Amino acid sequence: MRSSIALFGALVVSGAALAAEPYEGKWAAEASWCKNTPATTDAVPITVSAKGIKGYESSCPFTSVTQKDGSYVAKAKCSGEGETWTETYVMKVEGRTLTLTYEDGSSVKFVKCK
Repeated sequence: MRSSIALFGALVVSGAALAAEPYEGKWAAEASWCKNTPATTDAVPITVSAKGIKGYESSCPFTSVTQKDGSYVAKAKCSGEGETWTETYVMKVEGRTLTLTYEDGSSVKFVKCK
């Protein structure tokens, strides 16, 4: 009995640790882009995971993510089209909208794909 309770407790704790953050998922600049694939167009969704952001021709693995004032601040080492750079994103999710704000203050809004 004790081992069953311990196993159940371990499953509950590990499940909580695996819960997705609100920013995780497929996001598109326009809802109609959600069905697109790179084989048909470059107007495709980005994928944001706990590990980073992947777009059409670039990827940005996160080096750190911290929560601040209802947003998430992610530092990333990006690469794409033969170049590498560092980026800091502020990610804010409101309903089904993700706003990515870049270091220069510019921002882009995305809608969550189903």
